[in-house]
Amino acid sequence: MSAGLPLGEAVASCLADNQADRAGASSDNADSCGAAAAAVVNPLDISASAVNLPPVCTMRRWAVNVGKCQPSQRQWLAAAAAIQPEEKTRIGRFVFSIDAKLGMAGRLLIRRGVREVLGVDNRGVTLGRTKERKPFLQEPRSSTFPSFNFNVSHAGDFVIMASSPSHIIGVDVADIRRPHSESVNEFFRLMKGQFTPAEWADINRPADESSRLHMFYRHWSLKESYIKAVGVGLGLDLQRLEFSSDPTLMSDSATMCSGATLRIDGKLDTVWEFSQCYLDPEHCVAVALGPPEDAIPSYLSTLSAVPPAAAVVDTPTMPSPPDLGGHLIKQQLAMPFQELTFAQLLEDATAIGSADDAPYWEQFLLRRDKPSRR
Repeated sequence: MSAGLPLGEAVASCLADNQADRAGASSDNADSCGAAAAAVVNPLDISASAVNLPPVCTMRRWAVNVGKCQPSQRQWLAAAAAIQPEEKTRIGRFVFSIDAKLGMAGRLLIRRGVREVLGVDNRGVTLGRTKERKPFLQEPRSSTFPSFNFNVSHAGDFVIMASSPSHIIGVDVADIRRPHSESVNEFFRLMKGQFTPAEWADINRPADESSRLHMFYRHWSLKESYIKAVGVGLGLDLQRLEFSSDPTLMSDSATMCSGATLRIDGKLDTVWEFSQCYLDPEHCVAVALGPPEDAIPSYLSTLSAVPPAAAVVDTPTMPSPPDLGGHLIKQQLAMPFQELTFAQLLEDATAIGSADDAPYWEQFLLRRDKPSRR
């Protein structure tokens, strides 16, 4: 993401309109660490296609540590056969093995989430991309949850996925480590234009270098989660967004903390909600949740336009999600990430193409290891 590029008219209009509509609005403060945790249901213990299940069953928070994944030939070719051909080709172009594994795991996470929430076969799932390259569910679409959407992110050893039945969602995982060649001070100098003076004050408040890096990436992941949720892509001046990270978030905590705040163009936003956690001491995560109408037009059209009846998945037994700001959003903010294995990604992943592709496996074996920054 590079800041300072011209802001698209559609994005500027959306931000301005939404801020005007919210002028004078008020809302309760977000719950802090651990709030509503007792209401969270393990998403792997339930199926969204069952009768009379609560909306929490349509949410997913998953993480895969690909550093632990060493797929066998059978697993890698089964994975390649379970995704769309163009994605298989794209993943096949990666130079480093970890990038190929991150890319493959990301696509499998999305497809597993869609299968579980909508109760469909893998062969009936088609993923598309907006002109800003944001992935979305092209088909099938749920008549009960027309705003069902997801987001993925990867950094370091982790790839994560989160979905929502009712709110646009953005996620970002950050790998907290020293830059390749620059000192931390030089790295911060190069990134100066990405944050406001107030954000830099928060980032530089800790006395030690390691803690400052943590604060930097916590703020960075918050910004990324928001722009990914609305679908902006490149082009938004990041200084328009001013975040305050949750001060109670600790680097050894996997508990979701929802005390972060956002100001857009200097005005406190009272509609968007954010939660943060650590997957491990070197990977922090931010989740953004907001109203679908805040999405930019190209992304909003993927949520509101339902394909012909033949492509619609009808789930009449599922309850409609509550309004924004209700119990559902608290459940989503509190839901922790659950780590899955590569083998779990392949469960019920019906093949789309052929798994008999020995050259694709040989190509994977020839990929190099990425140089470590640690």
